[in-house]
Amino acid sequence: MTAFKCIYCLRSEPDVRPSKAHIFPSFIGGVTTASDTVCAQCNTTIGRAMEAPSVRTFAFFNLVFGIKGRRKRIKGVPAVVRVEGRKTHVTLGEKGQLVHPIVFAPLEDAADKTWRVMGPSALVAQKREEINRKHPNVSWKDEVGGAEPIAEISFDVDLAGSALRRLAAKVAFERWAQCVGQLVTDPEYKAIRSFVLHGAPMVSVVGILDDSYLLEKMAIPVPCHAVAIIQHPKSRVLGAFVTFYGLFTFWVLLSSRYTALGAWDRLLLEHPQTGEAEEPRLRGQPTDIVVEWQRLVAGYEGSPDDAQAHANRRAKISLTEAAERYYSQRKDDVPQEETQGGLASAESS
Repeated sequence: MTAFKCIYCLRSEPDVRPSKAHIFPSFIGGVTTASDTVCAQCNTTIGRAMEAPSVRTFAFFNLVFGIKGRRKRIKGVPAVVRVEGRKTHVTLGEKGQLVHPIVFAPLEDAADKTWRVMGPSALVAQKREEINRKHPNVSWKDEVGGAEPIAEISFDVDLAGSALRRLAAKVAFERWAQCVGQLVTDPEYKAIRSFVLHGAPMVSVVGILDDSYLLEKMAIPVPCHAVAIIQHPKSRVLGAFVTFYGLFTFWVLLSSRYTALGAWDRLLLEHPQTGEAEEPRLRGQPTDIVVEWQRLVAGYEGSPDDAQAHANRRAKISLTEAAERYYSQRKDDVPQEETQGGLASAESS
């Protein structure tokens, strides 16, 4: 049995101890784990450096698709509600419902000093009771009609930023280590190891994929996570493609001096909604094609902002289509009291 050696710090037992590492982080519903690749210290460091900053970014997608995180619950996401020309910040729950009622205080220079509370009837009633305890002289009246509140959530993702690129590199590197074991402690992986651990400005290691042909070939369904390792004897590059939610795909260069004995690919496809994982063949058998890694790198380095903008636009289209299908299936799951609207206004007597 080979002794444990961490793929990042390269230390062995008893100086370090192995830990249970998720290939895709548990906070986005990651399923597959490895117990003999990453030490506990590096696992904690990586979690703080790149997983924690990504929680807020990915919370929206977990909410849209009902994906439970490490605590087996769906974290609410912030949104902006606009109604009658005014806006306020709210939190949406796992079914897209308001977690708290919307409260509009009167404007300082307005003649009308009415406070307005709106939202699902049960939440409005709770808020009225809370206000009554503090201001017993307030009188209430129920209002019918009026403008419907519109919730807006922005999800432009910083695909060119360090956090998500490091996260993609982490997924690819740990998946490769899971496949081949201690071979990844070789010096040829120094660049990818350093990028994951320290976030060194090495743009040529990871970038967002903006190639319609390759995206179509992989055809990762929404909202699945996927990592595909690809090698070919005609290429010195050992590369990977990492996809989050079937929406955002990154290319990753694991090694630029790898010797492949044959065409080979290995795909890990995770279904975070159901907690299942599989290893199917890549659609279209892309190992028959030599991936032009250097072209991908050059295209990304030439205009990372354009690549990010194209990827975000493509993701919005895919997300809208998938969300409409998903919510059409879930619309009967929301309790009636969470969807019935209520509106009340209050004035001091």
